[in-house]
Amino acid sequence: MAISANGTTVFPQPLSDFDTISVVTPPAGGSICQFLNGDTAGGSIAVAAISGTTVDLECSVYPAFNPTLPQLGPSNGGSPNVFSSPVVTPVFFNNVSASSQSQETGFLSNLVQSGLWPVLSQYGVGTPTVRSPVVLTTGAPSSFTTTDAANLVTADAATWDGGTLLPQSFFMIYVPNGTNIGVSNAGAYHSATTINGTLVGYAVIPVSGTNDESAPQHELMEGVADPDGTSGYSTFPGAIAWAAQIGQFGSPSPGTEIGDMCENDVTTYQGLSGDPLNGYVLQPIWSNAAAAAPANPCVWNTTSTAQIAGAIPTLPSTLTDSNGTNSVQGVVVAPGSSVTIPVRVFSQNVSSGVLSISADLTGYIGTSTATFNGWTFSFDRQYALNGDTVNLTITAPASYAAGLYTFSVTAVSSLGSFSWPGGISSSTTY
Repeated sequence: MAISANGTTVFPQPLSDFDTISVVTPPAGGSICQFLNGDTAGGSIAVAAISGTTVDLECSVYPAFNPTLPQLGPSNGGSPNVFSSPVVTPVFFNNVSASSQSQETGFLSNLVQSGLWPVLSQYGVGTPTVRSPVVLTTGAPSSFTTTDAANLVTADAATWDGGTLLPQSFFMIYVPNGTNIGVSNAGAYHSATTINGTLVGYAVIPVSGTNDESAPQHELMEGVADPDGTSGYSTFPGAIAWAAQIGQFGSPSPGTEIGDMCENDVTTYQGLSGDPLNGYVLQPIWSNAAAAAPANPCVWNTTSTAQIAGAIPTLPSTLTDSNGTNSVQGVVVAPGSSVTIPVRVFSQNVSSGVLSISADLTGYIGTSTATFNGWTFSFDRQYALNGDTVNLTITAPASYAAGLYTFSVTAVSSLGSFSWPGGISSSTTY
């Protein structure tokens, strides 16, 4: 027999001798009852476990609460600087194969006509003009550094634009796969330079030779929404912890632009019938509008409303670097001690079922060698339901290098995986 409420089956697995338990009508307000047997994620249970009153039958309104997700903006807090009418030109070194030139040029045209590009309209970015490709007379060297790229753009951008530099130009510079582009923590990058008072954006991208176009997509969409890496949609308070969670400590620091925030979700794109991007391997893009809803903020189109379920740690302290320039909410844990914090669980849909919760370190910011061994993260319950509060105990090693350690609490359910970051330090200044 299955547990159901208001006609919705919320725990469909058979329960042994379930007829010995009474299920009451859930309270008003659209609430649902769910079943959680101790510290297990469900399934059949033994008769002994359900005799008497040992069954945890929980009722709550979905969602119990909604998290406040970040809103990306300029690092200086001013009005965002974006390319509202970008002019995009693909630029190829002549040792990029003709087939790759054709593929990349076609992809750019498809990208700006797809259902994905309009996600940028919320940031004030319009549909770009994609110009005919420029093929250079020389081949790319085996090492094409960031300085080389900046010098090339400064010298030749006006020529690439037909003799006169166009406003809001963005050049997609393609090099052969395997070229050393001088960036150790990324496979591609975007940047900008000012030429005679005009800001010019560009990206350097090794061609993949496959249908994986996530790198040029990422760099172009970020580059027009944050041309200079700081004054567009680039960051938000507490970005350091989020950057660590997604593996981003590069430039632009701290790596929390609209592509960075969702780059771990690379998959085959499938838009509406006839979408020119269908079949490409791409990534979703961070949407401030979806985050404000809130819904899953990593979206594939302007109508994405995917629901989320997660576990949000209570972070009582503001941890700030010694310069006073970066801060993150977190927990002060002295060496050799333990601190317990509550973690609130939410789900926007009963279909999420039971959430499995875990936590772990994600990164370190400091001047010493990080101490990653000896930390423990333990919950009083591994599984929880919407509306529950579980307790997370963080235990530090007897000694650890000073600095900021970042961690994430991750909840996995049928709605997917959702992580929330925080910081740890031995004091409020790291």
